[in-house]
Amino acid sequence: MQVGILTWLWLLPLIGAVFILFLPRRGDSSRFVALLASFSTFIISLFPIFYRLNLSTSPLVEQLKWINFGALKISYYLRLDGLSYPLVLLTTFLSLLAIWASWEIKENRKPYYFWILILETALVGVFIAFDFVLFYLFWEAVLVPMYFIIAYWGGENRKYAAIKFFLYTLAGSVFMFVGGLIGYSQTGTFNFELWANALPAYTFWLFFLGFAVKVPIFPFHTWLPDAHVEAPTPGSMLLAGVLLKMGGYGFLRFLLPNMGVYYAGYYGFLFLLGLLSLIYGGIMALIQDDFKRIIAYTSVAHMGAVIIGISSTNELGIAGSLFQMIAHGLITGLLFLLVGLFYHRTHTRDIEKLGGIVTQAPLLSWALLLGAFASLGLPGMASFIGEFLILLGSFKAFGWVVAWAALGIILNMLVFLRLVSKVIHGPAKEEYAELKDLSWEEALAVYPLLLVAMIIGVLPSLVLKLSGTLYEIFVEGRFLG
Repeated sequence: MQVGILTWLWLLPLIGAVFILFLPRRGDSSRFVALLASFSTFIISLFPIFYRLNLSTSPLVEQLKWINFGALKISYYLRLDGLSYPLVLLTTFLSLLAIWASWEIKENRKPYYFWILILETALVGVFIAFDFVLFYLFWEAVLVPMYFIIAYWGGENRKYAAIKFFLYTLAGSVFMFVGGLIGYSQTGTFNFELWANALPAYTFWLFFLGFAVKVPIFPFHTWLPDAHVEAPTPGSMLLAGVLLKMGGYGFLRFLLPNMGVYYAGYYGFLFLLGLLSLIYGGIMALIQDDFKRIIAYTSVAHMGAVIIGISSTNELGIAGSLFQMIAHGLITGLLFLLVGLFYHRTHTRDIEKLGGIVTQAPLLSWALLLGAFASLGLPGMASFIGEFLILLGSFKAFGWVVAWAALGIILNMLVFLRLVSKVIHGPAKEEYAELKDLSWEEALAVYPLLLVAMIIGVLPSLVLKLSGTLYEIFVEGRFLG
């Protein structure tokens, strides 16, 4: 097998990381190499769009024998299909912008850019690996760079947050690994494409624990607020924007193919946990005063909505969950970036100490306002489409009990209305009289995220067509039938 596009997707950032090791410690050369490697990866990830490939019917595949020892057969199997491709695009896009937005990193830049490229390598690998052993290697590899990014470039309690993140997610991964071994024992292969409807029902709990911690679902969420608050801005962008999607992807890739036959009894259980996460995340976000912690808890709520859609096990709910993951990745990445920009200017994340910013920094304030509108699900913004499809799909599956989800949506609206009113409205404060507005460098990170979130809100078929999930049903209006 020749090195193909899928191999280059994870190999290019790895090559960039290795190259950085040989650069001098001082200067901005490591930043330039990281940007070049990440930009090249992003361009390669656009090839299926350029060639108008239908990945749902004709996925890209690269496969060769890797370990062949007696009955043990492990293959180098990569696959890009309608489920993984939107998440790969999200990863390469957010990684590029996170590296660009790393201007706050002033010390130890060389190891920082090394680790962030290793993180991109592992994240891309998770979404394209189709042999369980290869998938697990990429999955675990994500933990190491994120640990160092939080522990060495984070806030005051960074070591505690990094260790908590590492232990929680590692513990969940152990259960998932046991589930993978059972899958191999049942089918004789690590190709999880062949595991559909072939796993015993009790393996649900093993995979569930592995993915629930990563999403994270209530009550497995406690590592998330600490990790977000202490991580540097680019780390928070990737943590919320991509790492949480690994859990949702795991549910869709591993559990959903088996739920129709073996796991039918767990539909309601998943729905309940998703609903609890949605409401709990909204309540906790509403009572916070720390700007960053507010956004962290809204992530718990939004990912709860994703789980509700998955629990419906129908096309509408599943399409909504995938769309919501993309929308949440873009919008939350934007919001964490804006938190960093506000903190850099005011040196506080306490929203009670802010206010009147719109008079000093109108461009920055408008970006926050539009980001808040996008996150609360305003029609025309990306989150609205995801929530709309999730509610349709879950109503089809569970009936009027889904009305409880409206409480979570209302709480989310209250959270962002309170946030906007506290941060940018009100009388101008003297201490912020010299506050600077967005610079061109900052605008190049903010506006692409905001623009894409608005475009897919108006033209959702761009994402639905990429995934091939429900595109025809959505555009033809047959979802009401």
